[in-house]
Amino acid sequence: MTFGTIVQCLLGLVLLLLAAGGCSTTHLPDSTLPLAIYPGGEITLAEYRDWQLAKRKAGDPLREDLERLAVTNILASAAQEENLLSDPVTNFMVRRAEEAVLARALQEIQGESMSFTEDELRAAFEGRPENLFKPRKYRLHEIFLRSALDVSPETEAKYRRKAEALRIQLEEGADIAAMAREFSDSQTRFRGGYVGVVDPAKLAPSIAEAVVKLEEGELTPVLRTPDGFLILFCDFIVPERRNTFDENREKVRSILVRRETRRKWERLQQKLLEEAGPHYAFRALQDPETPEETIVLRHAGGELTYRQAATLLRSSARSGTNFSQWPESRLKAALDASIVQSMAARRARDLGLDQGPEIQARLRWRRKETLSMQELARMVSQRITAPSPEEIRKEIENNPLRYRLPAESLLSGIRLDGTAEDLRSRYEEATGLVEGIRAGELDFAKAAGRRSDHPSAAKDGDLGRHTQAQLASLGSSVAANVQEMELDEIRGPIQEKAALWILQLRDRSDPRPMDFAEARPLAEERLGNRHARALQLEIEAEILEGFRLMEQQTRPEGRVN
Repeated sequence: MTFGTIVQCLLGLVLLLLAAGGCSTTHLPDSTLPLAIYPGGEITLAEYRDWQLAKRKAGDPLREDLERLAVTNILASAAQEENLLSDPVTNFMVRRAEEAVLARALQEIQGESMSFTEDELRAAFEGRPENLFKPRKYRLHEIFLRSALDVSPETEAKYRRKAEALRIQLEEGADIAAMAREFSDSQTRFRGGYVGVVDPAKLAPSIAEAVVKLEEGELTPVLRTPDGFLILFCDFIVPERRNTFDENREKVRSILVRRETRRKWERLQQKLLEEAGPHYAFRALQDPETPEETIVLRHAGGELTYRQAATLLRSSARSGTNFSQWPESRLKAALDASIVQSMAARRARDLGLDQGPEIQARLRWRRKETLSMQELARMVSQRITAPSPEEIRKEIENNPLRYRLPAESLLSGIRLDGTAEDLRSRYEEATGLVEGIRAGELDFAKAAGRRSDHPSAAKDGDLGRHTQAQLASLGSSVAANVQEMELDEIRGPIQEKAALWILQLRDRSDPRPMDFAEARPLAEERLGNRHARALQLEIEAEILEGFRLMEQQTRPEGRVN
């Protein structure tokens, strides 16, 4: 990410709020009563209650809430004075914020008036064996000595001897909390080695096997894990017991409501997308030279320019903003979410959901908060300076582990999609493809182009380079298999839900340090974000210099501290 992009990303930064102690107050009946004042305005009880309605909060005024309102009000007023709504990006962001409120309102009504019979509730409870009992659990403490698997035999023996010596001390009555604080390498040392009340089913099999043999007051043997040596101590056992339907009736009802609400919303999303009839211009989105006002998406609910789409895509990316290199499938998923939001907001208005007092309050405050965020971004962008070359070099040199390129696997793949019903026939088809490729009767690339159901078929199955983390997008089974593959190996069929994969590992690179040119954009981004956060705090502190609570609130009948 370049420094220029950092400034653009400031548009998505949220307000960092100053916390300043707790407070309490009795009921204040006069809605015009000012609770706090700040340069240029005041916060009345009526305004505070409106904010509470929007946030679905209850209770008496809190100082940090009032400070948040003051910061929002001042920044939003400054945004209006600067006429930020005339800026196309700000106008678009405000509209998107309002659409998000309305889309959420439409989603929420999917669960209204939903009811289930007693038989349906009981069937749902009894249909999941895990609901019928609470498993036996163990309250555990640990001492952990870190040691990787690939250490020398001498180092391995040294750590095992140390672990065995610690276990002997524990058997002789040493306090495990004190021992953990002194010797353990786990973060649990800060709480005396306390792990928690644990269900063995959620532990690694080798550890669970040792835990289930424990009685209260007993220690496990020294256990070897991939990361080191572990000793566990059990001081209490929660016995297994059966759940009853009567105990869990409301819990089951809540689960069914959430599940059916989610299903109804998913069906409605698909229907809204179909009604929208979108037309995408993926090539324009993938070309950084596309003019900003070029229309890249049209649908029944509106259209998006390149500039608007770029704003959305950057905000939807967890890391990096180079969406021009995204595959069409990822671009489409991001744009489809935007389409659904716009269509849902339009339907919410048609249903009159925007007329309810709570939704109107949420719309008012989302609009004000969005304006305040845009103004804060503008103020930060005016003050921020680019990190110096010296800062960048020092950041890279001081954090070598942060600036490393992970191992990558260059893959080709063939995916055969199907359903649970036709999985057997597709498995036979996939097995035939694997045998033909291994025997040299079929070319992998040609087979992928003709037979694969994955979008990579258009590139003869080329999936590109993936880090281990990126492999998760292909599925956990695929990721696990790639880890084990040898160079040029053909592996499959690999089942991933109702799909079957055939993989070819074409190349694998080892992790390595980035050179300065590779690390510089990342370091510049990190330093720029750090500078931006510091400026945010500085601006908010300046805003709150004139903030104070009203004196009448210091009286016993209505105090805010």
